[in-house]
Amino acid sequence: MTTDLQNISARLQGSSLPSPIAWSAPSPPFVKANFDVKFCSVSHSSWSGVIICDNQGHVLGACRRKALRIPSPFAAEAMSLIHAISLAGDLGFHSVIFEGDSLALIKKLNSDAFDFSEISALVWEAKGLARNLHACRFLFIPRGGNQAAHALAGEALWILRIIFGLRKFLRQCCFWWKLIDAIHLLLNEHTLSVYLCS
Repeated sequence: MTTDLQNISARLQGSSLPSPIAWSAPSPPFVKANFDVKFCSVSHSSWSGVIICDNQGHVLGACRRKALRIPSPFAAEAMSLIHAISLAGDLGFHSVIFEGDSLALIKKLNSDAFDFSEISALVWEAKGLARNLHACRFLFIPRGGNQAAHALAGEALWILRIIFGLRKFLRQCCFWWKLIDAIHLLLNEHTLSVYLCS
């Protein structure tokens, strides 16, 4: 056992471990829009998180957006990119680098080949929106460098779960309060015997 640990330790010291991926600032005149998504397979909905930063790392814009009737996580990633492009255009940015952690999506966006996948219409829409920008790039970034957008998308889903849980709880409480009010009304109107006998 000790020799195995020593062998592993010796190999690790000789090899270089990958360094963590960090977000890098864009060079002017570009801004960088990082996007990510959280997909809920039960409700077929997703939450997009988009953060736009300048070359000094200052946040210029951010948003969370819900999308409904999303068939897959792959389609959710594409919708998240469409939200990012729309936000950048709405805020008046003309030179934008879009970074996401879906390598397959980024490859489709950078390809001139016709796309026959399940998200072909979404890729086509994203490319169409991007044509309205002066300069646009689509880059892949591993999840480690996309943590801010990932957290923004995930926080929305977490808040939504709390709201749904609270709404369910209040609905149950409302039922019991309505039942108590109905019994109270019956007792006050002296009609309890009529309802009990019929």
